[in-house]
Amino acid sequence: MGLALTNIVIRHPGGANPLLARISLNELDSVPENRRATRNFLMFKELPSWGAYIRHARGIQFSKCQLNLWKKIYRIALVLDDVQDAKFNSIIAERASEQSSFYQYRSTEDRF
Repeated sequence: MGLALTNIVIRHPGGANPLLARISLNELDSVPENRRATRNFLMFKELPSWGAYIRHARGIQFSKCQLNLWKKIYRIALVLDDVQDAKFNSIIAERASEQSSFYQYRSTEDRF
């Protein structure tokens, strides 16, 4: 089993400018890989999701979680990139636009 997140709320202020997007969903291969560096938000700049960007993981579980926006934003809530055996139960995620709240890339066996 991997990481389990239960009964959490993620709130994002939203309102960002889509012209400043660094990485779109069709450019996920361009997200930098730097396994030796200490992870922090400055390392990757702006990622393609506003709630959670999960990459190279197995067994992630989200249960009874909410992802809320204060203002609309152009990115989606959750992006899975190379994630296996993920499970999502009772997730409420606000949509930033007409697109889905979740996006999967190179991921398998994920259950929403």
